[in-house]
Amino acid sequence: MRSPHPHAVAFVFALGAPACTGNAPPEQNELTHTLYREWGATDPAAMQRALLQLEALLAGRRLGPDGQGDDRKLRVDPLRRDDVTVAPWPMDRDPTKCLGTAVARESAWPVEDHARVQADPDQAAVEPTATTYVRTFLEPTDPSCFPTRACAALRTSNDIVRSNPSLEVQYVLDKDLRWFDLGDGRAAMVGRSWSPASARGSGGAILQSYSLDVWLPRPEARTWRYQALFSENELKIPSTDEVQVQVVTGTLDDAMKLVDRVIASRYHAP
Repeated sequence: MRSPHPHAVAFVFALGAPACTGNAPPEQNELTHTLYREWGATDPAAMQRALLQLEALLAGRRLGPDGQGDDRKLRVDPLRRDDVTVAPWPMDRDPTKCLGTAVARESAWPVEDHARVQADPDQAAVEPTATTYVRTFLEPTDPSCFPTRACAALRTSNDIVRSNPSLEVQYVLDKDLRWFDLGDGRAAMVGRSWSPASARGSGGAILQSYSLDVWLPRPEARTWRYQALFSENELKIPSTDEVQVQVVTGTLDDAMKLVDRVIASRYHAP
């Protein structure tokens, strides 16, 4: 039995009998894996194709303006070992043991605003389940070029503390972001993150963790967001995969709503 992602542990106790969260279709699983695996490829053609295919897939779902569609929050197949093209990562673990979840939602704000959030050292404001979230910019060390696409990629290291009644753990998360040309005058932003090592704390451990973030530009300066999270954790809470998927997808959806509120207050306040 897997344990819930640490982002979501605090919410398990408040959850009764959740509604069943569906499984992603095979096409979505493969696109998610491709986007994670090919992020760092020298030739971005595979990423461009996958991003446009993801956009077409999401076009059939009710993403906004209030994110009411039931098919926005799904369970996805875990990454395979050959999908994990990052380094270092805890190679003694098997990525297929992770629990995979994905959430899609429309944002009222343009991709450039989301890039500004990612280039801001104040990540705690958009990470409500972290007591500490310190982002260090590795390359470039001045991230101001990234929101304007003056630089194509941004590498970061993040020192994080998650704390709730069942788990307190400090760990490092590497996160890289990159712009990808969609071939029609638009550019999507894609982030890929992973924990380079397992981390143990009070009440359990994060054994391995990976995530994919996609920001697709849409008409009227809106953005379609897509986030997939894969994690294997060791906690002392009895649970089921169904409960965990429900909890994690709900938490990710709430975090997306929070980012929109932060963008409104930071960049669009009167």
